[in-house]
Amino acid sequence: LVKNKNYWDKRHVKTPKFNVQVIKDYNTGYNLFKAGKLDYAPLSPAQIKATKNNPNLKKLAGARGQWLELNRSKVKAFKNKKIRLAITHAINRKNLVNKVLTGSAVAAKTYTPLGLSIDPNTGKDFAKSNVTGNIKYNAKLAKTEWQQGLKEVGIKTLKLTILGDDTDDAKNVAQFIQAQLQDTLPGLTIDVKSVPKQTRSDLQTKGDFDIALTGWGADFNDPINFLQLKITGSDFNTGKWSNKTFDKYIKLSNTTDVTNPKQRFKDLGKAERIIQEDVGVVPLDNAAATVLWRQSVKGAIIASNGNELKEAYKLAK
Repeated sequence: LVKNKNYWDKRHVKTPKFNVQVIKDYNTGYNLFKAGKLDYAPLSPAQIKATKNNPNLKKLAGARGQWLELNRSKVKAFKNKKIRLAITHAINRKNLVNKVLTGSAVAAKTYTPLGLSIDPNTGKDFAKSNVTGNIKYNAKLAKTEWQQGLKEVGIKTLKLTILGDDTDDAKNVAQFIQAQLQDTLPGLTIDVKSVPKQTRSDLQTKGDFDIALTGWGADFNDPINFLQLKITGSDFNTGKWSNKTFDKYIKLSNTTDVTNPKQRFKDLGKAERIIQEDVGVVPLDNAAATVLWRQSVKGAIIASNGNELKEAYKLAK
């Protein structure tokens, strides 16, 4: 990344050049950081434990959500709400974040992630202001809902495949979900298909999946950045969930109430609660990345929707 001489605020760009390496394997990045060849490196859950006393360790609050996308077009059983409820209630999210994503996530209680924006009606985090309690672990309830749902659909067994990225984290999460669902929901068989991220994204876009392990990171600090993804007909609504009342509140937030912040957030809050209650997706966790960030790098702005490096610089040795 090279400083742009035509940038309007170029006098505040303190570093003329950044070198960025794309590294798939956590160990490679970790070793390059230790060797002094990187100033920033993301860590795996195991590495977080091993480096807990490292002075370069930093936890970044990232407004990113991870969820399961249920493809209603391909799997007709997903049109049954009890089936969807059974899946969300069969997942122990605390175990997911504590045992699989140690130090790098918190359990999701909403679709819109924590740390994104403040609700002007409550003065609290938007996500915390709109928890319905529907995104929870309850194995007994899940089993009952599942059996009722199968009966309503008219089937006794179901075989599904979870599509996910081929990174270590994604594989581990997919395998955890696989075990949770198979152990809790009788008659369900789950396979895991791990592919490169671009392939996973392409398959999702084409609708060629049963369940997709996917997510979204904030582009800007407003709930609409997540909620608008799930309106009827959105290219990002690959599971084809559709709810007219949800769509109505999103439209109100963008039109009639767009200049009234408090009413607009009430609209967005209603939409958030609808997607939870109707299981538009199955939220899993909110990312909170833990990284190695060299202490000699100063001036960077760390935000939930991305890191601003305009005024970042590195102290001379």
